[in-house]
Amino acid sequence: MLALPLGAGAQMMLPESDPLPYPSVPEPKVRAIEECRPGRRSGERRPGDVFGIDVSHYQGQINWDEVARDSRVRFVYLKCTEGGKLQDNTYRRNLQECRRLGLPVGVYHFFSPTVSAQEQLANFRNTSDPRVQSLLPIVDIESVPQIRRGRRRWQTGNIREWQNRLKAFVKGVEEIYGVKPLLYTYTNFYHKYLMGIFPDYKYIIACYQDEMPKMNDELGFIMWQFTSSGSIRGIKGRVDRSRLIDPHDLSDIEYRR
Repeated sequence: MLALPLGAGAQMMLPESDPLPYPSVPEPKVRAIEECRPGRRSGERRPGDVFGIDVSHYQGQINWDEVARDSRVRFVYLKCTEGGKLQDNTYRRNLQECRRLGLPVGVYHFFSPTVSAQEQLANFRNTSDPRVQSLLPIVDIESVPQIRRGRRRWQTGNIREWQNRLKAFVKGVEEIYGVKPLLYTYTNFYHKYLMGIFPDYKYIIACYQDEMPKMNDELGFIMWQFTSSGSIRGIKGRVDRSRLIDPHDLSDIEYRR
């Protein structure tokens, strides 16, 4: 859920993250176009469709009064934390503005593949305040640990260990909020590392093609992030846009204390 500020001649920026012993994997926004089996087209609109956005420091200072006037923004997700140390420096202002304007708002944590669940939970707990949010929290899952096997050669680390760490973090978020968080990932990553691991959780799937993805296990995800290059009033540059999938609506992502 980290937008890429790309332009003419610009270089791809990797996600900002905690210092890790292994390099970050390539930005998943690029890979999200892969392996999307065709379904409903992103341009098709039906009565009652509910669209939203997610933002972070990549969007800079946002004019939230203008955003609130855009009929395509029915809900907002804000990057809150990443790993064990990082707090997004636009989170608090963006949260205050969304609340001021009555925009349904929630937060997400970018899960680091090499930081302990305890450290990440402490960072998220100390930064995020469930009392001021109206949407379910999201755990953003996009990368696995990498181990150096040569000067330019890397291989995937211990996936079972990573999965156990992730399970502990997700369970911890559930204990903080008293509800199951939503899980965000993209098609390839889900099929390779997550399929069958969290059967009782609701998913958000990123797939940047014209047609809604169909998952190999027929996963009934509730939200489709269909672009990372959307244009919204009040936001300079590109922004992630998502839509709730029929028959789901805002009530399915509302945070009920």
